[in-house]
Amino acid sequence: MRFWKTRIEEQDAEKTFSVGLIYGPSGCGKSSLVKAGLLPHLSADVTVVYVEATLEDTETRLLRGILRRFPGLPQNQGLSATLTALRREDAGTSGQRLLIILDQFEQWLHTKREENDTELVRALRQCDGAQIQCIVMVRDDFWLAVSRFMLALEIDLVPGRNVALVDLFDLDHARAVLAAFGRAFGKLPTTVRETTKSQRDFLQQSILGLAEAGKVVPVRLSLFAETMKGKPWTPSALKEIGGAEGAGVTFLEEMFHARTANPQHHVHLEGVQRVLRALLPDSGTDIKGRMRSYDELLQASGYSTRGQDFDDLIRILDSESRLITPTERPETANRKREVGEIRHIRGTGIWLSECRPLWSL
Repeated sequence: MRFWKTRIEEQDAEKTFSVGLIYGPSGCGKSSLVKAGLLPHLSADVTVVYVEATLEDTETRLLRGILRRFPGLPQNQGLSATLTALRREDAGTSGQRLLIILDQFEQWLHTKREENDTELVRALRQCDGAQIQCIVMVRDDFWLAVSRFMLALEIDLVPGRNVALVDLFDLDHARAVLAAFGRAFGKLPTTVRETTKSQRDFLQQSILGLAEAGKVVPVRLSLFAETMKGKPWTPSALKEIGGAEGAGVTFLEEMFHARTANPQHHVHLEGVQRVLRALLPDSGTDIKGRMRSYDELLQASGYSTRGQDFDDLIRILDSESRLITPTERPETANRKREVGEIRHIRGTGIWLSECRPLWSL
């Protein structure tokens, strides 16, 4: 956070950046780092416009956000002209700087990878590091696509200046974060000294169950803590749900099927089951799940004549539950829009770590 805060607030354009990049694995906590950690601590002269990139209307929503925060700007211009006016301080914005945050930028890259001179590229060329800055946030498996995007902006990615990695948690850090969740939920004592052996065993077993190759995905950790917040934090309670690996089933049950589930989620239960079934790998395998196109999942869901309902279902699986996410097949250059994949979780159906689709697993 200090890395980005310092460079955003720096007044000398030679020591800051125009467009920066935050990248990392799926579920590593890029969004949380920025929204909960960085943005609340920026100085008052930095005005933030935060946009989650989408397949279709990223530029439109970005323009609306800028005009809301700078009402003195002309209301009838496009995104590029608006940022040009802001850079020139044509609207009495002297002393106020704009920071654009483009989160989940892989969604934009996924649909625009064939295009060079896009509206967004033309607009972000107005970023000068003094009046306007931008940070794009993207999954690390879209590194090639985002590198081409930065090349179109004529901006070099320089570690220590305008690019930084957000990595997964190591085991010790993951255990400390899970313990903090436990204290916040009232499941663990407020001081480490008061933690019982049973509670320490729960933390250790949980982290080992969540870990993969010595790392823990923050999103998986968060979902696990959310699943366990109403249960005792003991090894026996962990065993009852099938260990940390079984938390995926419990999470799905509580989100889509339990009486306390959101009614809108419950309405889509059958469609959700069909979509996830279409994305799962073959039974008994530990490999990455299938990738499916938008049209393939539309047919699998049973919503072939209910396009709006299907979009709502995908939004629930992507934005709300983080179970699926758009992704890119590097071996194919001209594929149809793809929606999702889902990863196998040992002994259950999914990995809560990567559970996000061809919208982004």
